[in-house]
Amino acid sequence: MREYIPLLSSKKFQIATQALKEGKVKSILTEGLSGSDLSINLANISSIEDKYAIVCPDEQTALRLFQELDSVLEDAPINRLFFPASDAPPLDKTSPSTSSISWQISTLYQILVNPGATVLVTSLQALYDCIVPPDILQNQAMIISRGDLLSVPKLKQKLVELGYKIEAQVEKVGDAALRGGIIDFFSPSSDLPYRIEFDVDVIDTIRQVDPETQLSVKQVESCLLLPVSHIFLDEQISQEAVSRIDMFMLTVSLQSSEMRETLKKDKDHISNLVRFTGMEHYTPFFYGKATRLLDYIKDYMAVWVDPDRISDAYERFRRDTMDIYVNGIKKGELLPQKELDDIERLEFPHITRHNPSMLIYSMKAPDSPLKNKVVTIQHSQPDPMVGKLQDVASFISGKVQGGYKIVIATKQPGRVRELIELQDGLVPSKPEKLDEESAPFFDIVNMSLERGFEDRRRKVLLLTDNELFGWRRRIGATKRYRGGSPIKSVDELHPGDLLVHLTFGIGIYRGLKTVTAAGITKEYLQVEYAKGDKLYIPPERLPLIHKYLGNPETVTINKLGGREWPEALARVARGTKDIAAELIRLYARREMSKGYSFEEDTIWQQEMESAFPYEETTDQLKAIMEVKRDLERSKPMDRLVCGDVGYGKTEVAIRAAFKVIVAGKQVAILVPTTILALQHYNTFKERFAPFPIKVEQLSRFKGKTSQKKVVEGITDGSIEMVIGTHRLLQSDIKFKDLGLLIIDEEQRFGVEDKEKIKRLKENIDVLTLTATPIPRTLEMALTGVREISQINSSPEGRKPVKTYVQAYSETAAKEAIEIELARGGQVYYVNNRIQGLGSIMWKLKKIVPNARIAIAHGQMDSDELEDIMLSFYKGEIDVLLCTTIIESGLDIPTANTIIVENAQNLGLAQMYQLRGRVGRSEKRAYAYFFYNSEEALTETARMRLEAIRDFVDLGAGLKIAMRDLEIRGAGNMLGAEQSGHIAAVGYDLYLRLLEDAKKQLQKSHDGKPMRPEAPPQECNVDLRVSGFIPEHYVPDEALRIDCYQRLVSAETIDQVKSIEHELQDRFGRPPPEVESLYELVKIRVLAQSMGINSIVEDNLTLNFHFGPNVKLREDFLDRLVARFGERTTVRPNMIRIRKQRDNPVKLAREFIELACED
Repeated sequence: MREYIPLLSSKKFQIATQALKEGKVKSILTEGLSGSDLSINLANISSIEDKYAIVCPDEQTALRLFQELDSVLEDAPINRLFFPASDAPPLDKTSPSTSSISWQISTLYQILVNPGATVLVTSLQALYDCIVPPDILQNQAMIISRGDLLSVPKLKQKLVELGYKIEAQVEKVGDAALRGGIIDFFSPSSDLPYRIEFDVDVIDTIRQVDPETQLSVKQVESCLLLPVSHIFLDEQISQEAVSRIDMFMLTVSLQSSEMRETLKKDKDHISNLVRFTGMEHYTPFFYGKATRLLDYIKDYMAVWVDPDRISDAYERFRRDTMDIYVNGIKKGELLPQKELDDIERLEFPHITRHNPSMLIYSMKAPDSPLKNKVVTIQHSQPDPMVGKLQDVASFISGKVQGGYKIVIATKQPGRVRELIELQDGLVPSKPEKLDEESAPFFDIVNMSLERGFEDRRRKVLLLTDNELFGWRRRIGATKRYRGGSPIKSVDELHPGDLLVHLTFGIGIYRGLKTVTAAGITKEYLQVEYAKGDKLYIPPERLPLIHKYLGNPETVTINKLGGREWPEALARVARGTKDIAAELIRLYARREMSKGYSFEEDTIWQQEMESAFPYEETTDQLKAIMEVKRDLERSKPMDRLVCGDVGYGKTEVAIRAAFKVIVAGKQVAILVPTTILALQHYNTFKERFAPFPIKVEQLSRFKGKTSQKKVVEGITDGSIEMVIGTHRLLQSDIKFKDLGLLIIDEEQRFGVEDKEKIKRLKENIDVLTLTATPIPRTLEMALTGVREISQINSSPEGRKPVKTYVQAYSETAAKEAIEIELARGGQVYYVNNRIQGLGSIMWKLKKIVPNARIAIAHGQMDSDELEDIMLSFYKGEIDVLLCTTIIESGLDIPTANTIIVENAQNLGLAQMYQLRGRVGRSEKRAYAYFFYNSEEALTETARMRLEAIRDFVDLGAGLKIAMRDLEIRGAGNMLGAEQSGHIAAVGYDLYLRLLEDAKKQLQKSHDGKPMRPEAPPQECNVDLRVSGFIPEHYVPDEALRIDCYQRLVSAETIDQVKSIEHELQDRFGRPPPEVESLYELVKIRVLAQSMGINSIVEDNLTLNFHFGPNVKLREDFLDRLVARFGERTTVRPNMIRIRKQRDNPVKLAREFIELACED
């Protein structure tokens, strides 16, 4: 695309830019530039001016423009930088996320050190962020190389000073981890963390690390350590900050004693070099001044995009920020903020006079004294061709014959080429000479741009997917900064958790304990039972224990050796037999069902998928592959895709639907709300626009006449895909050839709906999408009745939603709305009683009089509701006062605060879905769940509110579902009865007993006697050797348990060696205790493969016990006697060898090697 930029750019714009660069004019006004016309002309500035900064009115516009410039200038020798605004609202008491600050610092550092051509894109709001001064940043950035003299304590101190947080392992930017002679850190300078390994006080190796596997992937010679905070926290700077705060406070008076106490506490933290939430508000005090982005780009040409919108944004920002500030000071709720002193100095348009400036208006520029410096560009918008693709070829042919030079920018070049060549025989070509004099031509480039334009005077035309297919480039994540860590497992074990032991029952896990006896040290899991009894469980017994998943309020801690546990176990085992029998019937029915086997992916499929505007996550790709594999089998698919809100489940459905449609079958998507139906309709229609696929929706948004036409199209097969609500389940809907049913948000459908769905989905493929599966659905997936795919990987740049649970406060609601509006965002205000919305509207107008507020609920006229939702989507409404109708489907990146009244009346999954409406961009989002303090909270409501407060990690949907399962109880999966089986033994053990019952029944059906199946015999290795993982080697307890778990689960020597290699990579050279543990595990693996049940050391001998079916060969016994002579004693199923002075590990290994010679 880069070679076409001069041709597509305006000549008048180029001349004006040259005049600005040469100083002939101080500023220029340009009118008539917008969309891709704007980005292409801005890209062409790089051929004239080395360094320029583009300022947009808001973050979304800036990000969209940056991504388009990044694509257009992809191969150009120019640094392309984006400076984001802090994601903490102005004057908010929280701190910005590490990811947004890291991105800022990375950009600032590149501005300082890269002397070459640079284009910087930012927003007005970002100009007002207080940042680290240039000299401080340059001094604190640190290049680390192999062979450098540097100690572990020195580097740790440096990391803490730069704002890094010490964690068990590095997963996101700003994390650091220390393990003996190894330090990991994730610097903003890299897409991957670094691992520094020391040899005493010399850096031995530097490796890059995969944050998912924690394994090294590449060795490098050096790395760049950048700060992850604008505040550098060392003793000198901190003391200077405290002194400046003291001096400043002499000029103001604090009326509130609470604020005086807060100030004292904050100063103590700063003096003691302790970071705290909201510390960033003191940034100017650390450096003696407020530094801003303009201080870094004094020599840049400035380009102001849509100055009228920038002016409005500035006025709104100044007004709202100062209102919050003044009111906060009056109430004693805010400290005086030194950085606000110069907001007036940075007034727009005053700041446009600092640098050579270009002011670009999308429409006509206002009257100005600079009239002689106005550049008017008169480009027109091409007519859309959506629905008229058959005319594309003749249109282009006619334009080329008329002397036009045409560039088509599309993400589906193959499909466009096919359309044109099939119909007109035209072949894309690129002329050797690209200028005004070049011959007419047309070419296709693989690129997504916002929209095209036509310059009729110069006969130049740009066409994009917007004109051809009706969809525009979307904003995706731009930089690989990880904003949060996904949940690793729903079974993470922490001290205080309830734990189930297969033999001894339910106890309380108290942590790992190191025990030394007779000079031998080992580590054990300590579990406390009734009356304070303690049980110490060696790591090799980990398969016998599970975290208790059930309602903790109903649990009784068992007595060690008591009768209650065996009786409960037997009772649940009996109760699982009927369920197991029904499961077996379900399996058999599913295996016998004949479905349609779809072909492998077509060229069209590959091209449609390549147009996806984001980068797929690992889990998303895995889910897509699993769904396609199911579709290509001859048995009907029944798969649940469980992924957090906004994690890409819809893309999985899009690809599955397309695969089915191109095979000639129909697809139905069933959704719970009209709003979600409308959103899915727009999404699927946009993605399928380049292909001859007819997509329709069926909901009350359609009139009766339109509905009738859709029903007819479903029946005769002319509609390949229909998206609908409960209307799809009515008796008049008859599909000609339904191939796939997609159910979105299954938890929202009632019992009667589900019975109708069951009839609809016989012998067809079914795909269910949900973020929080209901207990029944989750249980069916976990027991294997349905397949399950989990999407746990968060999209790049996604941050956890900051969640508050508190009693309702009008002041808190007012501040939340004002803070969101001050940063240019929008707010959902949810109350689930339609009757109360009018009075809430009156209240909101009183507390936020400047906000534009509208009401939305499910009983409104469909046209009115659609208009309101569209207005909110366009940003014409600030606060949407609504019911839980917005719970599913709305995807509005600028709505980043949600306030929920009477949250105590909502279900846990419902609250989770509501929270998922915000946080769908790279901005920090906020969720406020208010409960009524005048009502007593029920125990269930309290547990749900605690859960939504606690589970804020990215990817917590499955964990929320598991907690909901605990609170509600799963009961009997195949009936309505809520039983106490899960409460008695916990969910994991319940599933295990159910699996045992299934196996017993299957054996009895095969004609074999029905008896319990003995678990595979595991070899018990009990040698008097100190084999464990010491805390100094792996400091984090959860990681140590994970290491033990994996070693216990190893079944081959290769697996053990792989774990060895990984742990050495992550934690360094293993100490002797860990080396001994590896040897013990290898002995166990080899012995188990030979049928040895146990190897036990006593005072004099080593005893090898064999299984009852193991026959010892004579040649092995001969070799044994030849090696150990009279030290050997052979008995039935047991061999004893006197130790003498042999090391027991070495002796056991030698014994096994002799046996292996067979």
